[in-house]
Amino acid sequence: MIAKYLGRLQDSSGISIIEAILALSIFTLGIHGLAMSGLAASRSLRQGRALAAASAAAQTKLDSLAGLGWAALSTTAGADTVQGLPLTWNVSGNNPREVNVVVHRPSASAVQLDSYVTYVAK
Repeated sequence: MIAKYLGRLQDSSGISIIEAILALSIFTLGIHGLAMSGLAASRSLRQGRALAAASAAAQTKLDSLAGLGWAALSTTAGADTVQGLPLTWNVSGNNPREVNVVVHRPSASAVQLDSYVTYVAK
């Protein structure tokens, strides 16, 4: 009886259509997973690059405002475009003066507002 089954197993050749479909499905799921992780990594890199540009623009403006000195920063406010990014700033407080810069950073869904603060003392 066992010889009968062994003979049948040894005579069969190739794979069935079910096995081929199953193997193709598993392969397709693996490729899909790799593609999705690549898209997620690309999105993260793009967002990181935009945030780095916004931080650099804010730092440039904060440095230029802090360079004016404490006396020149008496409750000023304004808007500017630095490195292609629109930003607004305002100064409040007496000693130290608080300088708040808000960068308007475009993203995929809407405009993100990133706020950066520094203090300038007498």
